Amino acid sequence: MNIEYRLAAAVVALMTVAVTFATDIACTPGTLAARLGDAAATTATLRLNGSVDASDLFFIDDNMPALRTLDLSEVTVAAYVGAPLRGNSRYAAATIPTGALAGAPLTALTLPATPVTLGDMCFSGTKLTTLTVPQSVTFGQGAFAGCPALQSVTLYTAGTGDYTFAECSALRTVALRGTTNAGAHSFAGCTALSTIAGSDALTAIGAGAFAGCTSLQVFNFGTSLATIGDRAFTGSGLQYADLAANRTLRSVGAHAFADCADLAEATFGSSPAFGEGAFMGCRSLRTIDMGGDVTIVPDYAFASSGIADDTGMLPPSTTAVGDYAYSGSRAESVALPSTLTSLGNGAMENMTELTLIDGSMLTDVPALGNDVWQGVDQPHVELSVNPDMTDAFRTADQWQNFNIQGMSTANPAITITTGLRGRIADNILYIESSDKDISTVTVYDIDGAILAARTVDGTAASIDLSAVSAPALIVHCVLADNTAATLKLLR
Repeated sequence: MNIEYRLAAAVVALMTVAVTFATDIACTPGTLAARLGDAAATTATLRLNGSVDASDLFFIDDNMPALRTLDLSEVTVAAYVGAPLRGNSRYAAATIPTGALAGAPLTALTLPATPVTLGDMCFSGTKLTTLTVPQSVTFGQGAFAGCPALQSVTLYTAGTGDYTFAECSALRTVALRGTTNAGAHSFAGCTALSTIAGSDALTAIGAGAFAGCTSLQVFNFGTSLATIGDRAFTGSGLQYADLAANRTLRSVGAHAFADCADLAEATFGSSPAFGEGAFMGCRSLRTIDMGGDVTIVPDYAFASSGIADDTGMLPPSTTAVGDYAYSGSRAESVALPSTLTSLGNGAMENMTELTLIDGSMLTDVPALGNDVWQGVDQPHVELSVNPDMTDAFRTADQWQNFNIQGMSTANPAITITTGLRGRIADNILYIESSDKDISTVTVYDIDGAILAARTVDGTAASIDLSAVSAPALIVHCVLADNTAATLKLLR
């Protein structure tokens, strides 16, 4: 009898689980508790249709510990007016209240197809693993922040919202389907995030949107992007920032790419306004093209960066370099454009590898802030200037300690041209163009005498300089599109 009783009890228990495991409820506002009854505690899957209000959503959070799957696709959210719930007696229609299901054990969620706003933190800390957000949704702050199991997200919304997925440490892939605005801190701290599809449609990237995304090595910047916010990619894993084809970018915020340890190259086609410290601490950065029309290099722009190539380092239209802009950078040579009027406090301090400054284009001595060259071994750095300017530099504070050399005005003009590289190794001059064929290469000494010349058919050339003893060379290249570029190289 005892055995029969136990078997009967087990059958009843199994039937109960089967009935409550998946429950479909046609709901009207405020009736969910009554419709579910005792089944609320054991229901694992709940599909609702009709209309609910804040009281129903709070009931789910407070009384359904077994719930794992919640389907709200056929639900509208009505306004609530009544007895205080979590401190409020009114909740707006078409809104899932702030924190309504924060920390719930949900692993799957289907959101309403009708317009709805997700209140601040309403699903934060849940156990969701995948998520699709329909176009009808708008976000409060941190709607899905801190969801530790969330791995994949597909967004059809116009924007991501602020802090929406912040600190979702397992999030690996994001698909943007028509999203044009990445909200502030929307993916901040998503350390596993490595793939973002559809990022080329973004027109605005908010402050801190991808900060701390250490696994994000590749990001497709589109041609319609207009703004990059403060700290947008700070501390991320980006290796390249290629915006060469973009002509719409207006601004790059303060510290936007700061502390990107693996960022090796950044190229901009639109000459945006750069904020303070935009590339500060990018120790792997070697090449930068800020765009040809940039006039101000902001404070700390490249401080403690690894920038080692002066090509594009100071755009040809630069008028002012901010405080500590290149402090601690690794460039061996710097070309000062003719437009330059001032260098800020500590602008070039601790550039310990600096050996050459090309000031031949200057017609006035730029004004200097305090300690501009602090830590630079000035007597061992050649400063090449127009012969008419040598006396002015030799009597100017903070300039007079350089090894100042007059460069003949007969020499070809020194230009800053992105994509042309030159080096000398074992008495061989190697010249390479990254994007255009080279037609001719002519090598001069600093007095303008031709030392070597050759015709080239391709993007690279080598010239034997074993018979040349000059310590400094000017290499003039005519490219296939009839543009010219000149580099100055030291032996």
